[in-house]
Order: sequence, then C-alpha cells, then structure tokens
Amino acid sequence: EKNNNLFKDDVLVVCYRATKKEIEEYNLTSENIVLFIKHKDLKHPLSNNTNYKNLLKKVFKNQPILMRIQCECLLGMYGDSHCDCEKQRLNAIDEIAKNNGIFIHMPQEAQGWGLFYKLKELELQLSGKTQDGKYIGIKNRDEAQKILKGNNKFKDNRSYEIIANILKILGFEKNKIILMSDSKNKIDNLKNNGLDVYSYDEYKEKVINED
Repeated sequence: EKNNNLFKDDVLVVCYRATKKEIEEYNLTSENIVLFIKHKDLKHPLSNNTNYKNLLKKVFKNQPILMRIQCECLLGMYGDSHCDCEKQRLNAIDEIAKNNGIFIHMPQEAQGWGLFYKLKELELQLSGKTQDGKYIGIKNRDEAQKILKGNNKFKDNRSYEIIANILKILGFEKNKIILMSDSKNKIDNLKNNGLDVYSYDEYKEKVINED
C-alpha cells in the first residue's frame, strides 16, 4: 500500500487464507488473516519478481520486531464503548508506524466464539434478555457465557498457533518478537510454538469508561 494514512508510510500487506481445517482447528471466524508490515526499507512499488520472503528476512535481519496481534472486534471498530479494542488498535498502529513492525488482524471475534455469539452475550449484559426476548436479568460476561455455552468457568476459545506458522513461513522464526500485549496466554502460546517472544513493557495504556 502506498502512503498508508494510519501507518504514515508505505506498507506491505500480506493476506493469508486459512483452510477449512485451520478455521475449525483455530476457531477462526473468517478465512482471512491480514498482516500489515511496516519498515522504512519496504517501499512501493516492489518488482513483480520480488522474493518477498528474502526481502523481509533482509530488512528485519538481526532486528527485534515490534508486533501487535489484534483479535477482531467489529463492534469495537464501529464505536462500541463496552471495550477498548479500537483504542488499543490505533495505539498499536501508531507505535508500529514510529518504530517499524508488524500489525496482524486476527479473525477471532468474541474470544473465538464469533460475532453472532457476541451479540447474544451483549444482549444479556445490556438488557438482560435472551434471544427470544425473555427477561432473565442483566448478566456479566462470565455469567452470559455460562448461559449461552454452558461453561462453568469463562473460556477463551482463541489459539495463536496459526500465527506462529505464518511467521515461520515468512522467515521470522529467528527474530526476537516484542509483542504489544499483556496476555500471558498469547505470549506463552507463541513461545510454545517456537518463537522468541517478549512483552512490550511500555504498552500498558488501559482506557476505562463508564460502560
């Protein structure tokens, strides 16, 4: 992409299309995983004969990679105030714009349960109503999941093994990855799949609103 407004420069966009098996195995809610790769030495246009894997290995050679894996939150992207997903997304893009790195859009809506589930969960959280309009009382996130999924304990249905596989395909298995996340599960999952991952300590901004 030339002159990407959010990343403040040219960006190499990679779209990975997951197979049906991968969608089921990793609880994806879409087949498309999109990577926005920003580096000062990646400039538009690139030759049609460019070996992208070799180019990426060259420009990021011996460099730590600042990375954000942003799980999809369509309602947050359109202004829902019950999460801070959009604020996190824009903050992460701003950091990558300044420091080079990779922003990954991960299609795992509602912790991997999907958008339709998310809307049913929000209806219970906001109005206390089931899908058929019956009022059963306002529920928190964990209570809503127990009703909708029968889980006694809140379960995050996401997996990041597919991200590790994509990064290895692109040649980043030896790079130190600085992940903008405080999710121990996300960091451990990537480490257990052979990547050298560390938490980005400066990425700590949390936004709390009345909702």
